[in-house]
Amino acid sequence: MQKFVIFAYIYFLSAIFLTAGLTVEAQNSLDNQTSDKNPAEAADKKDAVEKTDQDDADSEKIEGRSFKLKSGTKQIEIVPAFAPIQPVFFSGRKEYNTDGRRFSMINLRFTRTIGTVRGVTYQYFFELTPLAVAFNNEVTNPKYISGTETPAESPTIRKTAYGFGFQPANFRFIFKPNKRLKPFFQVGAGMMFFNQKMPVPEATWYNFTGDFGGGLYISTSREKPEKAFTLSYRYFHISNFNTSDFNPGYNANVFSIGYSFSR
Repeated sequence: MQKFVIFAYIYFLSAIFLTAGLTVEAQNSLDNQTSDKNPAEAADKKDAVEKTDQDDADSEKIEGRSFKLKSGTKQIEIVPAFAPIQPVFFSGRKEYNTDGRRFSMINLRFTRTIGTVRGVTYQYFFELTPLAVAFNNEVTNPKYISGTETPAESPTIRKTAYGFGFQPANFRFIFKPNKRLKPFFQVGAGMMFFNQKMPVPEATWYNFTGDFGGGLYISTSREKPEKAFTLSYRYFHISNFNTSDFNPGYNANVFSIGYSFSR
C-alpha cells in the first residue's frame, strides 16, 4: 500500500507538469487561431499587450534591451536554505514538541522558462536536494526500557537527521518581467528521505513535501538576465501522507538566497 501511494504521488506530480505545459501550448495555439479568424480584434489585443510591455520596458531599457527572460531559457540554480524558527502551523498549533528544532537544506534547480503571457513569466523547475538536515529530531532512546526499569531515561532523545530529496513539480510565476527586480510566487511538491524516522519515532523515514512562497528575482545582467540572485521565503511542509498510523506535519519557515546562471 505504501509503495502504491508513493508511485501514485509521483505520477500525480508528473501529470501536473504535463498539464501545465500543454495548457501554455494550447493558449498560444488559441491566440494564433484567434488572430487568424479576427485580425482586427487580435490586432487591438496585441497593441494593448505591447503597450503595457513597452511602458514597463521603457523605464529599464538601456541600449535597447530589458531584463526579460526569453522563452526556452534554461538555468541552473544553487539555493542554500535555512529555517531559523521551530516548525509550527500558521495558527501556532503543535502536534508534537517542536522546541529547539531547526531545518536546513541545499537545493539544486534545473529551470526552464515556459514563456511570458500578459505580463507574467512562467517557469518550471526540477529541484534536487542532495542534503537536508533536521536539527534536534526526536528519535527512540535505545537506553530506555520502561518507566520502572529505567526511570532515569527518557523514552526519546534528540538527534540530527540527515536526508535527501527531489521535487519534480515546481512552478514559478514572475511578475514585472522587464524589470531588474521582479517579484515572484512559486509552488512545489516532491519527496524526502531521511536516515531516521522524521519528525517523531511514530512517523516514517520517507516523507512527502509541498511548499509555497515568494520573493525577489534580481537580474544582474541585461545581456544575460538568467544570471540572477533570488531572495525568497517558503512555507515548507513535510509529512508522510497518512501512510503510517501517525502523520505529523513538519512545517518549516524556510528563507533562502540563491544564484542562477544559464546552462
